[in-house]
Amino acid sequence: QHESMLKKMLLINFLCALAPLLIVVLLSNFIVSMYGSTFVGMNVVLNTLLLSTIFMCLSNVLQSDFISLGKNWELLLARFLRDAILLIALFIAIKDNNVDAALKFAIINVVAYIIYFLILCVLLKGIYKRMARE
Repeated sequence: QHESMLKKMLLINFLCALAPLLIVVLLSNFIVSMYGSTFVGMNVVLNTLLLSTIFMCLSNVLQSDFISLGKNWELLLARFLRDAILLIALFIAIKDNNVDAALKFAIINVVAYIIYFLILCVLLKGIYKRMARE
């Protein structure tokens, strides 16, 4: 029953995050143009980063589940891995100071959050299996 509730919460959060994401994607050219000529072409970066918000939102649901199960150390490990990936990515992307660097970091950010979400899923599955055996 707990897992089915978690799946429902993930679906609801996905849909709630998707609606504003689509609005911002549709308005991204306008939003970027408000920042001036130096941000021309950055709508690709904005849209790429918007994709990571979906995985951030879903990860937040799973993080709450970890906390409710008292699995704070496992959550800390997963967050450490995510943050390490992002820091390494920052150093890789910071070499260039242009749109490509921003896009590289945006892509790495999306990938890091996808990996983080998958790590949380795998860890939770293992936790549920251990709990079922007890």
